[in-house]
Formats: sequence, C-alpha cells, structure tokens
Amino acid sequence: MTAKIITVFNQKGGVGKTTTCMQLAGTLGRRGRSVQVFDMDPQGTATQWAAAAEEGKPFPAKVQAMSQFKGKIHNEVQKYAEDCEFLIIDCPPALDSPVARSALTIADLALIPIAPRPADLLSSSAAKDLAREAQLVNRDLRVLAVATFVERNSTMREILKGLKADEDVPLAKAVLSKRLAFSDSVAYGITVHDVPDAAKAIEEIEALAAEVLQLLSERAEREAA
Repeated sequence: MTAKIITVFNQKGGVGKTTTCMQLAGTLGRRGRSVQVFDMDPQGTATQWAAAAEEGKPFPAKVQAMSQFKGKIHNEVQKYAEDCEFLIIDCPPALDSPVARSALTIADLALIPIAPRPADLLSSSAAKDLAREAQLVNRDLRVLAVATFVERNSTMREILKGLKADEDVPLAKAVLSKRLAFSDSVAYGITVHDVPDAAKAIEEIEALAAEVLQLLSERAEREAA
C-alpha cells in the first residue's frame, strides 16, 4: 500500500486551512480509510484538536506534530507511505516557511483553502504561484482551490465566480460554508458528523471528500495506463 499524499496550504492564516485538513481527514477516517495527519504548524492546532477527543472516542484520523522537521518534511512523510492510505500535511501559514515547498514536492494533490474575501483573495495569489512552481518539479501534482467560510450572499457569489475563472488552479465544486458546526468541532476533538443539527456541514465536507477521492482516482488511472 502506497499512501496518497495531500498537502493543505495557504500562505495566509485564518482561511480555514486546518479546518479543511482535519474535517477531510476525519471524514475519510469515518469511511474506514487509514489516515495520518502531519501537523506542521508550530501552533499545533490540529494536534490540540485531536487531543480534545473524548476518552474512548479518538479522532478518526491519526495526528502527529511534525513542525520540527520544517523543510525536510518530504523525507519524513515518505517513511509513512506504506502504513496508511492517506497522508495529509497541514502546513503553517507563513510566507517564509519552507514547509509548503517541501510538502508539495511529494504531494499527489494540493488543496488551497481560500476564504472568498477581498484581502484573502489577494494573498492567495502567492499560494497559487508556489503551487505552479512546484508543478515544474512534481509534474503530476494536482492543485485545487477550496472556498471556505462562504456566506450565501450576492457579494460572495460574485467573488466565487472570480475564483472559478482561474484556469490554472480550478475551484472545487464543494464549498465549506461559514457554519458553527465547523468551529464547534475543534473544542470536542470531533468532525461535524458528531455535532448536533449539522446536516448541511456534513453534506459539504462529504462532498469535498468525494471530490478529492475522485481526483486521486483519476490520477491513479492515468499512472496505470
């Protein structure tokens, strides 16, 4: 078994990077897939999230703090490639960090969470440039932007149209809306699946998981051809 590697990154904080990483990892885990998350953020949000789980009900994916490896994370991650189906790297939000560059060299798929707010859209251009640069080395790398903290109003709809127009970095069909269920999950070490009255949030993260699995399946088919 050789794991599929997913790098979740953006050079700006507050865009839902760890939320996307942990909700996706937990969703895949709940589907019976073996998942390992590498928490590369020195703040350790993903690690704390998993640690908050109730005793006897662990978070449905393994989470390990690995920020000490910094730009050498590509070497460390590959040591786990035969033990899990999915390895997901949660990168720190820093322009000067070497982590994302290292993680992208070995990734099958890169996810760029983008909150559709003007300031976040401007800052996301650096992440997209880094992804395109990584594709010069990792030619099979797929890159997908994920709209997060989406509010259903006319302004947001116009901004989403702009995101969809980027041909180099396509926008996921699935979106993660601004919902309390996503933030409430952190305090209890769970995914939205265990948050009461979170049907819409569950639907959104399940849709993203399905889209990610489809992209990775397409890549596997191309490699086998």
